[in-house]
Amino acid sequence: MLIDININTKININSLRDLTKLRTIVEVNDLDKPNFSQLARNLGVDRRTVKKYYEGDFDKSRKQKISKLDSYYDIIKSLLSTDNNQIFYYKSHLYRYLVREHNLECSRSNFNYYILKNREFAEYFKPKKKVNSVKSETPFGKQAQFDWKEKLKFRFRDGSEITFNVGSLVLSASRFKVWRIYPSTDQNSLFDFLSYAFDTIGGVVEELVIDNASTMMDTARTERSVGKIWTVPA
Repeated sequence: MLIDININTKININSLRDLTKLRTIVEVNDLDKPNFSQLARNLGVDRRTVKKYYEGDFDKSRKQKISKLDSYYDIIKSLLSTDNNQIFYYKSHLYRYLVREHNLECSRSNFNYYILKNREFAEYFKPKKKVNSVKSETPFGKQAQFDWKEKLKFRFRDGSEITFNVGSLVLSASRFKVWRIYPSTDQNSLFDFLSYAFDTIGGVVEELVIDNASTMMDTARTERSVGKIWTVPA
């Protein structure tokens, strides 16, 4: 038995979203595919765009690309946690450690991007604000700031650990830095570092701004006292 059904195949195409409806009608009624070029001219878009919407590609969610670094997330989180005694001062240090100890295979730029897009990891490497920093408005040769970076720890693979100190001299105008490692912060180490630093920069500044370092102060500065700077005995 044959049944005749009058089907309305007219459809208004006012936007790209209407093309999926058109496709349904075409497939149900076994019709020829529409003229994509004509539809593109009518809608004022590219022919390929019409074809994409007709085939429903715009509804397909893109698969999120999985980074190879995602498999290192737990390792990185553990290394940067406060429970870990090892400190990574720079992203490059962490990168080299992962390459050496965990066979990480990725470029340095991709690694840096992965760290920066993760707020928790990026915060770890965010520069800390320095207190009493030297103003950069001072003229060249006028001033430098000295400070000790004390009791820094380095752990070896066998679990042994050493503690060291770093002398730091920063020129106020150029921000040029001189660093050197010392086992102690005593006065001999201090004088050796200053001699090395001034020899490195090729001169001596007029003013040396110091922290409340015990190696330079006979009496520490307080809110009520300016302290007493160590002087060479006669």
